Amino acid sequence: MRMKTVQPQSKENASKAQPRQQASAPRPQLGRMAASLLSLQRSHGNQFVQRLLQSDRLQSIQRAADPDASGPCDQPHIDTLIDPAFAEARRWRSHTTAWLEAHLEHIRARGSLSRDGYAIVGRRVFDELMLLERHFRISTVLRISLPSSPDDLVSVTDLERFGNASYWVRRRFREVELTLSNLCQVNCPRGRTGSDTLGSAVPGSREVTFYTNCFDRQHETTRAGVALHEAFHASFSEFNHDTYSFESSYPGDDALTNAESFATFAAIVTTGGNYRITILPEMTIHGGS
Repeated sequence: MRMKTVQPQSKENASKAQPRQQASAPRPQLGRMAASLLSLQRSHGNQFVQRLLQSDRLQSIQRAADPDASGPCDQPHIDTLIDPAFAEARRWRSHTTAWLEAHLEHIRARGSLSRDGYAIVGRRVFDELMLLERHFRISTVLRISLPSSPDDLVSVTDLERFGNASYWVRRRFREVELTLSNLCQVNCPRGRTGSDTLGSAVPGSREVTFYTNCFDRQHETTRAGVALHEAFHASFSEFNHDTYSFESSYPGDDALTNAESFATFAAIVTTGGNYRITILPEMTIHGGS
């Protein structure tokens, strides 16, 4: 299902994840922050303001003063949204890594049934290969044709190639960094396709920015998928482009460096569905009197 409200980082938004350079002239948002602090001083006293200045609650005031600026995430966001999203992403990574290892065992099992150097592909291996092809286009790595049905007779050498085709998928899942620096920004920019951006990361930066106005209200599965998607961008400099799962060209020409391919594949393997979940507004029906 095409979802218009959820959109992780695309290459064009990478610059938005970088902290802005401070201008030499006074900025209007600083004046608004000072006014907020003055109001708190009048209502709560100097000691309250001093404690506030020493706490991470100041970050909330700063972001309210400039909702288009990124800064350190406040502790409530970290504790209730960001850390749980990465914890779920780690669970997906673990489950997907186990799935990929089991895939190799399934291929070896088919090879053990070979006669005269040939074996039937079998339903399980065939379905697994089709899933990998859908998200990573492993046929471009194989440089041979994938089987067209579970009943195809293939050589043991072909089975070995089928197993080797997922090497980079396995390696990237092992190496992706899921303990990253995080920034938060209130307003969410529009992405390349016109949808709201939930997160962004400069490729290879080891840093992710979450756009809280849009990220906060998403389903927990979506938040985990966004965290995993952006983690692949932040972990690898080669992951500098995006082809999204709702685009007809998915997984794109460079699927093995497409963050969306890895996040979507992990979601499907772990949860049975895409991580892009649209939260529909609640509807209340009142009976007649």
